[in-house]
Order: sequence, then structure tokens, then C-alpha cells
Amino acid sequence: RTVLYVKRKVALKSRGPSPFANSSNQAFLDRVVLGRATELNETQNQLLRNTGTRHLLAISGLHVGLMSALGALALSAIGRLTALFWRPRALVLLPAVGGCLSALLYASNAGFPTSTIRATCMLFLAWCCWLFGRRPQPWRLFCLALIFCALLAPERIKTLSFGLSFSALGVLVFSFFLR
Repeated sequence: RTVLYVKRKVALKSRGPSPFANSSNQAFLDRVVLGRATELNETQNQLLRNTGTRHLLAISGLHVGLMSALGALALSAIGRLTALFWRPRALVLLPAVGGCLSALLYASNAGFPTSTIRATCMLFLAWCCWLFGRRPQPWRLFCLALIFCALLAPERIKTLSFGLSFSALGVLVFSFFLR
């Protein structure tokens, strides 16, 4: 077991109480809003199965990207307000810092499933490209994220989520950027 695996298990157990503790739909709200892997009751499971919406509860790279964009926008707005009174050169870093921090916090809150590690790694690399004025190459970001995830958590290489996460993204990158 890698250090990340052990940290993930400890983090999932040591989370604070749910803000939805008084709701009859606590497990569902924890999964949708917070990305926590709480167990749904049988009625909720059956409803999701019948409506074909079970996949909406899965944390994906899209969610991490959205959180990164929100963090970047928030710190960018703070930077623009600060720039009215004070103009240090470091304000240029704020969108990247906000994007990276919010993606990392969201992935951490979700318990670092494979898809969020992949997306967070790719976002960090893309924000670094943005900071250095380089155009991110999707295929290179994909390969670097694959290597990073394999080195960070080698026990995940054999899992279905690792294979599906990287193969689905690989097909998208290949079809959109390598024509």
C-alpha cells in the first residue's frame, strides 16, 4: 500500500460532521455537493438505477476542472480589486494559485479517486504552462499525468477506474487534438 492510499483511508474516516446531518437525504447531498462517498439507502439506489442517473454521483475530472475555474475566478477577482490600490507583480499568480488550490481541496474532499488525481495533475501542469506563457499540449499533459499517477499510486494501475479514466481521456485527446 502506498502512502497516498493510507492517507486517503484516514482522511475519509476523519472528516468532520456533514452539514446536511439534519436532512432526510443526507447521504445523497453529501455525495452530490461534497463528493463524499457515503452509502445511499436502498430507495435512493433504486431510484437512481431506474432513472439511469447513477453515473451523476461519480466524481470526475469535469468536477475538478469546474472547481479549478471557480477558484481561479475568485482569486482573479480579488487580485483585480487589490490591483486598484497596490500593483505587485505577484498578482499575476493569483488565478493559477486559486485554480490549483481549489482543485486540490476538492480532490482531497472527494478522497482522491483516480479521476481526480488525473485531473488535478493535468490542471497543475496546465496552470504551470499558463504561468510560463506556454501553450499546453494536451497529449503531453495526459502522458505526464499518467506517469505521475502510476508513480504516486502503483496499486491503482490494475484497477478498473484507472483503466477507464485514462483510456476514456486518451480517446478524447487522440480524437480532438491528434487529427
